[in-house]
Amino acid sequence: MVVLDQGKPIFAEPHAFDDAAWVGYRLTEILPVPLLAKQKLLELTDSLGRLSILQRFLESRGLAAA
Repeated sequence: MVVLDQGKPIFAEPHAFDDAAWVGYRLTEILPVPLLAKQKLLELTDSLGRLSILQRFLESRGLAAA
């Protein structure tokens, strides 16, 4: 995994890559999302919805396949 293979880990342990809530929160923390949008993402209770929004954010910037 890139998160673990590039030297110093980005995320503190324990990792929970199989937990949609954990992954969504961690991605929201590190991605260059505007602060107001970041706050709204962190307040969402729908983990899959948060991931969907993050995917669209990445796609809109050409950082993920559409």
